[in-house]
Amino acid sequence: MNSLVICALLSLAQAPEDGVRVRLEHTSGGILCSVSARNVSAREALAAVAHELGRELTVTASGGDVASSEPLTIELLDRPLEDVLDFISGSAGLRVERGQAHLALGAELAADAPREQLLQRASNAWQRAMKSFPADEQVAAALMTLASIELERGDADKAREYWGALIDNRPKSELVPTAIYNYGRSLEQVGQWRSAVEWFTSLANHLAADELREAAWLELSRCQAHLGDARQVHYLMDTLDAEFPVSTADGQADRLLIRARAWNTQKLPVDALRCLDLAERTGASILDGREFTALRARALELYGMPEAGALAWLGFSLDAAGHDLAIALEEAARLALVSGEEATAILIEAMATERGVPTSDTTTIAAQARQGLGLKLREAPHSGSPAARLNYAEQHLADKQWELARGAIASLIPDLGTFDEETRTRLAIVWANCLATEKHPASPTALNSAVDFLRETVRSLSDLEHRRSIYLAAAQLLEAAGDTAGALNAYGGIL
Repeated sequence: MNSLVICALLSLAQAPEDGVRVRLEHTSGGILCSVSARNVSAREALAAVAHELGRELTVTASGGDVASSEPLTIELLDRPLEDVLDFISGSAGLRVERGQAHLALGAELAADAPREQLLQRASNAWQRAMKSFPADEQVAAALMTLASIELERGDADKAREYWGALIDNRPKSELVPTAIYNYGRSLEQVGQWRSAVEWFTSLANHLAADELREAAWLELSRCQAHLGDARQVHYLMDTLDAEFPVSTADGQADRLLIRARAWNTQKLPVDALRCLDLAERTGASILDGREFTALRARALELYGMPEAGALAWLGFSLDAAGHDLAIALEEAARLALVSGEEATAILIEAMATERGVPTSDTTTIAAQARQGLGLKLREAPHSGSPAARLNYAEQHLADKQWELARGAIASLIPDLGTFDEETRTRLAIVWANCLATEKHPASPTALNSAVDFLRETVRSLSDLEHRRSIYLAAAQLLEAAGDTAGALNAYGGIL
């Protein structure tokens, strides 16, 4: 008999269970598996595979009596191991999971299984499909689906990785414009306006983005409005209105809100209020959101009527909840204080407490109001959400109340690396300013501690804007201390 035939027969080694032959081949792309079996249960087949892998097959409690499944006939040749495991277990209505030292066989997930388990199962399936068929034209669709799964799981960073992979690796796919749009929108949602501008500019110039051209210009206008480039906003909005007239109430209101933000940026509140009045007449549902009230209150403040802005926020707060409620009461209290209504600011703090709003800026503003009225101050909050404590610290830093700022965030600093980059940057700037004034504003030791802290923080940041904020903070501290050379280096991005 030919020696190659003998080797082939020997390689299909028979596992302990009769009737199942398994061969494994380790390649650079993973393990390929061949299985040949007649009239065996899924458990017998998987036990043979586990034996060849040097692992134990275990059955979870949810797996029930897996031995009672219908007999299977299996002929699989040089298939990826994951595909083989899924085929055998799936044929019996089961699923198998790989561990370091075992394979776990159990019941397939039910439709009412925990959401996270279902999403993870879907993600695993799509990733295996892409790995098995990397050149398939459906890879682009798979990447879009994986991005959607990550968004459902609340991981926008991972979703952006998948969109970026689609854009870089499948540049001719018809899904690329949608991926660019989604990438830009996800950056908008976390306030990374400048980065989002780059993506929407790319989309607006994309040759295959005709269906998304209007959306690209609209989001580009929105970003520029938040960045304060009012001239560019008006140009883009004029172009949009000419090229893509809109008839829906929500569409009209959205464009008017973008223009209103631009007018506020230019400190032209009358024009902003005119846009907001026109938007209100549309009766659009988006006007129920926080943005409309924020723009109106800001325009009224610019017009010299902060008390009217405070009333606008209080009106919004009546039906608000959660974060919207906290923002509404904070802004109402701030504007009441600006308008000289200290007693109102203190009453708003009581409203926040009564409605269950956690420690927030209303506490800080009420403290300033009490100080203005000559009343006894309350102590700074050392508990509450990190966001509230950071806001508190930033306000007291602006008022040069170093100890209050320091006390609010001192317990957050040991866990600095666990926060997102924006929060980490803000915390680092406040803490460095506190360090710089710990002994004396001009103390070299205190200044060195502050700059060292900023130097360590900037190394952990990848976002360019956040790094620039750290360099700017360091430069300002060095310049205030008379270290011109050090300040110039920091302005240039060197610490």
